[in-house]
Amino acid sequence: MQNIIDDIYYIIYNIRDPEIPQTLGQLDVIQKEFINIEGQRITIYWKPTVKHCSFALQIALSIRVKLSQELLNYKSYKIHIIVKDNLHNQKSQIDKQVNDKERYLAAMENEYLMNFINQLIN
Repeated sequence: MQNIIDDIYYIIYNIRDPEIPQTLGQLDVIQKEFINIEGQRITIYWKPTVKHCSFALQIALSIRVKLSQELLNYKSYKIHIIVKDNLHNQKSQIDKQVNDKERYLAAMENEYLMNFINQLIN
C-alpha cells in the first residue's frame, strides 16, 4: 500500500498552484498523510491555502485529471478527492463536483477549463 501512496503523492506533488508560483507539494496542500487506502478505495484529502480559495475546484479537478492520466496501474481503485474538513467555505460543492462522474465529465468538456487545468498539471 505504501507504494500506491508514494505513486499518488509524487504524481500530484508537482501540480502548480494557480495563484502562487509553487506546487501543491511545496505548499503542503497535499501530503502523504492525506492519502488513505481502504480496500479498493483511495481517498485523497487536500487543504486549500485559504478558506475562500477561488480556484479550489480547479485544483481538485487538476488532481483528478492528473491521476486519471498517470495512475494507469490502479484502474481498479475508486478515487475520491476530498477537501479536508473546515478548510474551505464551499467544501461540499467542491467535493460533489469533483467526485460525481457525470459532473466531472461535463467539466472536462469545457475547453477553457481544460486549458487552465492543463497549465497546472504540465
